[in-house]
Amino acid sequence: MLFCHQCGEKLLEGSSFCNTCGSKVEPVKEASTQLEEHVPEQPIVSNDVQPQPTNIQPSPQISQHTYQPEQPPKKKSTFKSFLPFLVPLLSLIIVTVVLIISFTTEQKKNNTVLDLQKSGESEALAGNYDAAIKAFDEAIDLRPDYETLQLNKEETNKAKEFSAQLDSVSKSISSQDFAGAEQVLATLKEQINTNNGPLFTNFQANITKEEERISIGKLMQEVASINTIDELASKLSELETMSSPEAESVRSEILNKIVQITNTEATDFLANGQFAEALNVVNKGLSYKSDDEGLLQLKEKIEQEKVAMEEQAAEEDLHNRTAAVELLTFTANLEDNGDISIEGTIKSNATIPIYTIVLYYAVYDTNGEFLLEGSVNVEPNQLEPGDEGTFSAIISGVDQEATVEMYHATWYFDE
Repeated sequence: MLFCHQCGEKLLEGSSFCNTCGSKVEPVKEASTQLEEHVPEQPIVSNDVQPQPTNIQPSPQISQHTYQPEQPPKKKSTFKSFLPFLVPLLSLIIVTVVLIISFTTEQKKNNTVLDLQKSGESEALAGNYDAAIKAFDEAIDLRPDYETLQLNKEETNKAKEFSAQLDSVSKSISSQDFAGAEQVLATLKEQINTNNGPLFTNFQANITKEEERISIGKLMQEVASINTIDELASKLSELETMSSPEAESVRSEILNKIVQITNTEATDFLANGQFAEALNVVNKGLSYKSDDEGLLQLKEKIEQEKVAMEEQAAEEDLHNRTAAVELLTFTANLEDNGDISIEGTIKSNATIPIYTIVLYYAVYDTNGEFLLEGSVNVEPNQLEPGDEGTFSAIISGVDQEATVEMYHATWYFDE
């Protein structure tokens, strides 16, 4: 039986190559030849000489040649047999591991970049521009060729610049530099109109807000110098489209000023007894602030005083119509010629001027019989409240003792 000199496996008879390792089979004829060559010929012995016993061991040299071809060759190591395949396999494994590590590293780097990009975008939208730029810079360090990151950073820098301009506008408004604030806003609006994207959307709303603040600030300056209800009411209409806290504050200030002016004007009218005018002013004020307790109380007061005044006026009117003249003194003397001379004084108790005062008298005899009647005018023609007037007259043709009685008076006054 033959064995492969390469791997030591058994060879099939007649094989030219080893079925196990594929090595070419080396012929073993040389060993057989050597065996034949080294086997000594049997010695020729004479009949007289006995042959040697058959169990005599051959010489070491012959025995070695005889045994060697029968012993199978020693098997070679399995590691050596796989060595030609092991090197490429290990190379493949190493390359694969390197590729996996490289892919994993790059994938991790990409994830880190995307996380930084997302964080930067969120910070930028929240107005934290420095934090956003820092995140974009870190991402750019990892992926310098990622153009989107560069664009993100550029837009964030623009947004940061726009934000700084808005801060400048806000400070100008706070210092009441409205002209300067409007100038900066005009420039900022032009710049923002050339930039699109969600990062700049909020700036439009912020610009509108600052424009409203400017309008409110200018309105407050105007309100400070207005002293009429109608002018203040026109400013209220300008605030109708504004809903910011500042607008509400100005609206409240205007309403309070309307109430203040209403109180002042109505109180002045009331002091002069101009109840209708006072009520008109109060009602106008209440049309703008209907729940103001002060105006409601003032209206009630005006109405009460108006009623009282009307009652008093009715009493005065009745007094002026019926008791405006008081007779202070009166004398009547019978003259020698039979005439009676009368004279006296009156006082105006009217609350208003009265004029054309006429006193009526009647003459009776000593028995109380009616003789005649007449009238006399008071001088001066018009008396102010509290003034006194005089009268005198001659009653002719009486010719007897008689009594003269003042029984009536008339006067006029303007209503």
